[in-house]
Amino acid sequence: MSVGEYVKALLDEKGVSVSVLSKTMGLRSRSTLYRLFKDYYSEEKTKEIVSSILEHIELTGDEKQKIISKLNSERVSSFNKKTREILLKCYSETIGGGYVIRTPEGEKDLLSVLKKHLKGDARVIMVNIDDNRIIGDMISLLEWDGSVKVYNYLKLHNHRLQTAYELLSLIAMWKYKNYMPIINDAYNYKGIFMLTAHEGSYNYVALSIKEDACSFVDTPITRELYRHMLDNTEYIRKRGELRGIQSKRVSDYIELLESSNECLYSANTFISEGAPCFGHISIDILTEMFKDINYFGFPPEHAYVKKLIKLFEDRERDSRAGFKKKLLFTEGRVRHMLMTGISHDHLEHFMPMSREQLRLYFGRITECMENGGGGVDIRFLKDRRILRPYVYTDGGILYLSSSEPHSSGDSVIILKNQSICSIMNDFTEYVWENCTYSDKESLHILKGLMNDYLNHSSAPDR
Repeated sequence: MSVGEYVKALLDEKGVSVSVLSKTMGLRSRSTLYRLFKDYYSEEKTKEIVSSILEHIELTGDEKQKIISKLNSERVSSFNKKTREILLKCYSETIGGGYVIRTPEGEKDLLSVLKKHLKGDARVIMVNIDDNRIIGDMISLLEWDGSVKVYNYLKLHNHRLQTAYELLSLIAMWKYKNYMPIINDAYNYKGIFMLTAHEGSYNYVALSIKEDACSFVDTPITRELYRHMLDNTEYIRKRGELRGIQSKRVSDYIELLESSNECLYSANTFISEGAPCFGHISIDILTEMFKDINYFGFPPEHAYVKKLIKLFEDRERDSRAGFKKKLLFTEGRVRHMLMTGISHDHLEHFMPMSREQLRLYFGRITECMENGGGGVDIRFLKDRRILRPYVYTDGGILYLSSSEPHSSGDSVIILKNQSICSIMNDFTEYVWENCTYSDKESLHILKGLMNDYLNHSSAPDR
């Protein structure tokens, strides 16, 4: 029973009227208490209201202690369970569309309306959208036409449940190259508008959405107005908080490593990549890979190669500095790495690891899992529950990385925002305890994969 449910049960048991208590506490509306009963509020707001209740009703010492105890275990409340469900949906499920709008011609589905107006240069701007159906339609639009640019303006709130809904649209769409998310407080508006330029004509389509009702505008505009709105969109995008990087060149990869060092090696980092990334490979193995063969097209003394080695050395040093990391592996991605020697974030310039290098590296991982050393805990995920990889630190950094095998470079978004801390702390702990195999089972899985692909006599050489 959550703290809200327990307070309601106490009031019912003692015959305390919600109306009377609301007036005694000086609340403007009874809905404040009703929302408390449903665990709607943030942890801070919940503590504030409950503290006021304790001052205005008589409770025994045991009852007060029980309320305080439940406040301290707020993370298991139904409110937090809801945020977990939303985040699990972000990372593990396909989000379906089907939003219906009213137009002058009658009711139509959103996707068909957007497609109808997509001519020439088209930009679709989502503002504060958290409806699953609209997000699903936008995903279909991104997949349907890769030339359409979709901007997503988000205003992250301090309310955990609302933040979870906002992350839903970000996490579900970020991996598309034509999607540009922006964390910005520029708009209180909620809806969608689209700008198109085609054969010298310009058009503006707007959907102002409020719950299931929306107003629809479809009108030609002047070139000057089109240019003004486009410039305003670019201005807000450049001032947004999100940073996106696509690493297709060595210089991009260096920039990515420099930007992500803080994220990947800060305290209590939680990493769901499916398999080790290139930056986690031991420095001696990396150095050996660089020493004899020119994988980058550069000599070993080239500035790029030297800088990469320096970045990897810094990471290895930091990994021994007491930082704790939790890594989530999946059998499919580890199997792919063992079969090919290719990590998920390999650039085309990197040669695969040899079987001997794989055997050495994964041997160290199993030793680490057996002895509990190295500052890293590793578990395998059950049932592919987390399909979209991410990195989270307790400093409020959410790092989203495309890590599909055979991908031609990493696509990364880094979000630094304190409002995600409370929900991600709870979510990552929940995933670790409920969506993974035990330490012993995970070690058994890894040893089995190594035996199949590294130690077995029939394992292919590369």
